[in-house]
Amino acid sequence: MRYRLPSLVLLLVAAILAGAGCGNLNRVPRYTIGGEEKLPVAFKRFARHDEQDFINRMRAEAYYRRVQELEPPLSESQRDVIARHGQPDYIRRRFKSTSNELVDQWVWWDRDVTTQFVQGELVWEGPLTDMDKFLVRFGYPQKARFLDPVPGTRRDIWVYEGIWQAHRRQVTFTDEQLTSDMQF
Repeated sequence: MRYRLPSLVLLLVAAILAGAGCGNLNRVPRYTIGGEEKLPVAFKRFARHDEQDFINRMRAEAYYRRVQELEPPLSESQRDVIARHGQPDYIRRRFKSTSNELVDQWVWWDRDVTTQFVQGELVWEGPLTDMDKFLVRFGYPQKARFLDPVPGTRRDIWVYEGIWQAHRRQVTFTDEQLTSDMQF
């Protein structure tokens, strides 16, 4: 079979361009642009997959309690946060966000503060929400759904069920605040 050179070149270029997007994970933190000045606005990152399963994650534990001080190499941004808040109480296992970034998240339980870092750069600092607290206490759910019933409103439904649990538990969060907790 005889191939024409231009077809082969086009096929090769298409394959290279298709694969180029796969390597863009975690390059530069992304920001949304807002306001009249069109300046970057920080936003909280959410995990692409919140559920525990055999494909995305095997462990139910989302955060682990920090037992030793965080040691270098820490970025300048991370050192600045530690200088302001002290050592974090909990550290979340690195996760891939919906914006295709690898995110590190730290929690200060008594201060009700959480921070997120992408490539060591602080991209979010804000209050510890009910959803964060639930994830620290109970870990990843077996099933998770995200709904957007009204534009600008986030609703998450998590289901905890397992071999060792006597009851099935379903929790619902609206904009990261607990709105229902049912056991059946």
